[in-house]
Amino acid sequence: MMDLMAEVQEKVHLLDKAVTQFGKRGSALADADRRYRVAYAEEILKLKAEGLPATLIPDIAKGKTADAKFERDAAEVTYNSAKEAINALKLQIRVIEEAIEREWHSQ
Repeated sequence: MMDLMAEVQEKVHLLDKAVTQFGKRGSALADADRRYRVAYAEEILKLKAEGLPATLIPDIAKGKTADAKFERDAAEVTYNSAKEAINALKLQIRVIEEAIEREWHSQ
């Protein structure tokens, strides 16, 4: 049973680290999203000032800001992976706690 308790402590420690990473990745996602939206808006204004037809502006602006959008999407993937790591660790802790409970009641 002591091994299981040590394993829970280890998982809780990993969970704490994952939560810290989740916060950092959330900030990175917000920053990447802000940069993309600003770049996209600036590109739209630039294209309007150049007199480009309104129907073409969104597609051209999307093409010119594709790198910023990629960075935003990549940040979103790492954010979501951190969220899933937290969920996986919580599940692992629950499974170990259930094993401890079964072992406790069997004694």
